[in-house]
Amino acid sequence: MLIFVFTEPCPPSASAQDDPYVAEILTRSKELRLHEEREWRLLLHYQKAMFGYKSLIDDPKFFLAPDGHKNPRSELEATIRGFFQTEPEGDEHPLCRFPLRYEWLKSRLGIDPERLPKAECPRLKNVTETIKPESSALIFPTSHINSPASMFGHTLLTFNSGIKSPLLSHAINYSAVTNETFGPLYAIKGLLGYYPGYFSILPYYAKIQEYSDFDHRDIWEYHLNLNESELKRMLLHIFELESIYSDYYFFGENCSYNLMYLFDVARPSLTLTDRFYKSFPFWVIPIDTVRGVRESGVIEKVEYRPSRSSMIQYIASHLSGDGRKLAVALARGKKNAKQLLASDYSEEDKIRILDLASEYTQYRYSKEYTTKEEYSKTFIALLQARSALGKPEISEYTVPPPVNPEDGHLSARASMGTGLTHKEGKTDYYQQMRVRPAYHSLLDRDSGYVEGGQIVFIDITFRYYDIEKRFELNNIDLIDISSISPRDELFKSVSWKINTGLTRLPIDEGRDPYIFHLSPGGGFALKPASFCIVYAMFESEADLGKLGDKNYSLGLGASAGIMLKIKDYWKMHLYGREIAHLLGEKRGDLRFSAAQSFYPSTNTAITLEYVRKISGESYTPSLAGDVYRDELGLNFNLFF
Repeated sequence: MLIFVFTEPCPPSASAQDDPYVAEILTRSKELRLHEEREWRLLLHYQKAMFGYKSLIDDPKFFLAPDGHKNPRSELEATIRGFFQTEPEGDEHPLCRFPLRYEWLKSRLGIDPERLPKAECPRLKNVTETIKPESSALIFPTSHINSPASMFGHTLLTFNSGIKSPLLSHAINYSAVTNETFGPLYAIKGLLGYYPGYFSILPYYAKIQEYSDFDHRDIWEYHLNLNESELKRMLLHIFELESIYSDYYFFGENCSYNLMYLFDVARPSLTLTDRFYKSFPFWVIPIDTVRGVRESGVIEKVEYRPSRSSMIQYIASHLSGDGRKLAVALARGKKNAKQLLASDYSEEDKIRILDLASEYTQYRYSKEYTTKEEYSKTFIALLQARSALGKPEISEYTVPPPVNPEDGHLSARASMGTGLTHKEGKTDYYQQMRVRPAYHSLLDRDSGYVEGGQIVFIDITFRYYDIEKRFELNNIDLIDISSISPRDELFKSVSWKINTGLTRLPIDEGRDPYIFHLSPGGGFALKPASFCIVYAMFESEADLGKLGDKNYSLGLGASAGIMLKIKDYWKMHLYGREIAHLLGEKRGDLRFSAAQSFYPSTNTAITLEYVRKISGESYTPSLAGDVYRDELGLNFNLFF
């Protein structure tokens, strides 16, 4: 949000009430024009607005000047004066609240510490003595499509204080404060900045448990080459931001963008915040932060930490179907481990079955599918059986890392294409332009993304029809999310989708009116082969628009599809859907589509798609006598 400032007062560098030494410091800061220096603007998170500057921090507690959120000079002078105040005492004194501002101003202005009040800062002292960062890592838990707050993944930082186990590091996290669980509402409120965002410091093992065990999310750790003085500046700035909120915007001022301020404050030459803020349009997705940090040269090593579900799936891949079923039965307490030991399975398979059962038992407990008493009884029995087999080295499983997320296609996509439409005996040709800021569709290349996951926001399509000489907005998909998660013996996943936006609907010969639609659905998916996913969903739909005598309709129906990954560079999707609109304007809608995508490179794709849409006055359209429309389109897609 831009702040329009038509007049900006220019406060004097010193006032009659200032101590002579304070007045000297203020005069020196004016001569050096410190308020114009980039490092000062980084400390306050200033960015250029239409007139002047505006801080991206919205909490008034972060500023000492009344107009400090939009006036770098006023805030700098108020900060200098604040350092020399005797009130308030303790942790609330500006010297204690803003230690990095003080360090920077002292180095630039030569402030004599002996002329300052003796401020006691117990909270600052506790933080700096508890957290002595020797190294740091950027952490990227991958996307988790079934959690609205985690659909795009997440980024956070860790500080390692020389402890051998990285799990005992401190995790620095920025996130929105919300209990919202309904995805569309979360997205809308997040787009409009209705959530406050805060920095927090937590033990890393707590975040590992949250992301890995609870959310099925693999974690990538990018170890950084920041030195100790840079890490100290980062820590002091995090301390300054404690309990300070900023309005959280889903695509802009989010967990990824605000984290980049920590990098720039630590090493101002990186200019990560400017790189994204000055781009048009301004959006940042978590994986974009990882890519930006990598391009800056700060990353020195990458490590992959598989989630518990990834570990379970990897162990299961070494067993037959009967072996997997037996492991599940052991974890559920339906089979006894002694029966396994007495069975004809090979010793190696017995070990794998017990290892899988142990991991799956822990997973079930973390999801609260079993009580603590049942968990303890089952888990101890499995460990006892496992120890009887010996050979502990067989239980050492190394899950092969998938494609690194930042090596997948970029987040935004632009498309140019051509095609033809055929409706009621009339054929026309069109040229098409399409743009989508985020993020991944079912036909996009899966490398670096979740297979069967689709997260699309604000996908806009324009067309020009050659024969009719007509330019039109064809459709806007505001939200188009699908989670097609195959079920198996281990994970009874539920697939779901939601789509809402503006589109054209073939009603009769003369018109394809715009309608606003909302279509949620849920169902199940299976993966009969490594290259194939089949799914089916029950769906509902609500339409608003000039549909006939009534301007709305409500319907129920179903959809089904099959996705084939022929090669890493070739994917197909066959899909059918029928909706019977029973309330409002009664009609039936039927849709078939066959699409395939080829990927010449990571950030390019060529898509060929055929679609038939049928709309009838009856609840169930027939293939004859109703309004139908055929489309065949060829598109070139560029990810950027």
